Amino acid sequence: NTTAQNTEHLSQRQKNNRAIRERRRFVQWQAPWGKHNPESARMHFAPPRYMDRNQSAVFPVVTTRHPYTWLHTMCKHSYSARWPHNREMCDVRANLDKKLVVRYGSNPVDPETGKLQKTEHSGPVQWYKEWHDKFFRSTKYPMAMVRFEDLIFRPVEVVTSICDCVGGTMAKGFEFRQESSNVGPGHGHHGSSGLLSSFVKYGTPLENYYDMFSPEDQRVLKYTLALDKGFIESMGYRKIRRPNH
Repeated sequence: NTTAQNTEHLSQRQKNNRAIRERRRFVQWQAPWGKHNPESARMHFAPPRYMDRNQSAVFPVVTTRHPYTWLHTMCKHSYSARWPHNREMCDVRANLDKKLVVRYGSNPVDPETGKLQKTEHSGPVQWYKEWHDKFFRSTKYPMAMVRFEDLIFRPVEVVTSICDCVGGTMAKGFEFRQESSNVGPGHGHHGSSGLLSSFVKYGTPLENYYDMFSPEDQRVLKYTLALDKGFIESMGYRKIRRPNH
């Protein structure tokens, strides 16, 4: 997923709560085509440790976040995405109108530089929409999309539904992780949210996040998200409307 902590949080809850815990290898912390890679990487790319996996036999669960909270996080911890902005000034201006480039692990290597080639987007908001919408509109294989907010506030119902969907059964006694799931080398970033801090973070009214965007960023959000009749609308991610916005 474009939001790293989402996938780790979900896979950890699935592993902790499935009855067949001795068979945890069936619940992976990332898809075999890579955690952050786009939908187009499926069946065309695999990290070294996943080269032997049958990607057509995988039931992917894509976790999402409301664009307002996701954009604030990405502004401060942008991973492999790059656009002109100051990470120390994200509460003032996130520069959502600037072009963005990202180097996915599934991108070809540039023979001249030896680096992964860049994928360009018109901006962070458009990137968010395009990445999620490709999964949302795919009809080539079964999959599920889960709101991260539901994992925080309704974890039992969400994980139970996923287990039922893939033919699993829930163990007795749901286990909660208090610490962040972003642990270990290459996992997430410093300051990742644990369970209690997630309650506070995702329980904060969306209006508060929207008001932290500059007028310029709010205009980008308004016009880009208002055009969406697919992923954003179907996931119930409501838009904040202010007078004169």
